[in-house]
Amino acid sequence: MAPGRFGQDGTGRAAVVLHGFTGSPYDVQPLAESLAARGCAVELPLLRGHGDGVPGVMAATRDQWRDDVDAACARAAARAQTDTVGVVGLSMGALLALDAAYRLPSVQRVASLAAPLSLSAPARALARIAVTSDARWLRELVWPKFGGNDISTRERLPGPRGIPFAALWQLGELIDEVRAQLSRVTCPLLILHAHQDHTATPESALVIASNAGSASIELEIVERGFHVITRDVDAADVARRVTSFLVP
Repeated sequence: MAPGRFGQDGTGRAAVVLHGFTGSPYDVQPLAESLAARGCAVELPLLRGHGDGVPGVMAATRDQWRDDVDAACARAAARAQTDTVGVVGLSMGALLALDAAYRLPSVQRVASLAAPLSLSAPARALARIAVTSDARWLRELVWPKFGGNDISTRERLPGPRGIPFAALWQLGELIDEVRAQLSRVTCPLLILHAHQDHTATPESALVIASNAGSASIELEIVERGFHVITRDVDAADVARRVTSFLVP
């Protein structure tokens, strides 16, 4: 669950790797290790609240997650002694990477992995109830991860064991904000998404590719594995693909 710092300083190459909603740095550590092996100074932050279980995630906000990304980009750039950084994220981390692309001039390349661009109507409704209700039990409503993580290997990944609906509201708002600003993502963009993703439908990848303002977009649908493609059966290929893109 701990944040990570990988690679050597002063190389002129900086990268930031972001985990997903109710995930942890462990989920995306193979990407950080692969980028470090190619000479990047890599920052792998633990997003706000995710080290404190369900209550921690419930108390966090999307603006705090943005602050975590901004700080990680600044640290990576300072370590590498460069003004530019590449960012890769998984799931909500991919949303935050896209968000950083149109906010931070230093972000020059983005790899979006399994980004969700929609929430189901029932999830939205429950999230709204959780953030507007006067009843404490509704504000603290949590959906347990009965089936574990969305990964075909069935590996049990570290992280909060439930999804707080109050935090799901933050995710939904972030989705809406990123979706509305996709045309402002103008840097080179790599989009990877598993065909069998049960958490974020592959249609999200097509929406990103169709609406992003970048003149250079690479889209690939991964045939094997589920949502957590960074730890699933083709994790090594995903890491190689991301690394060759961020460090051309």
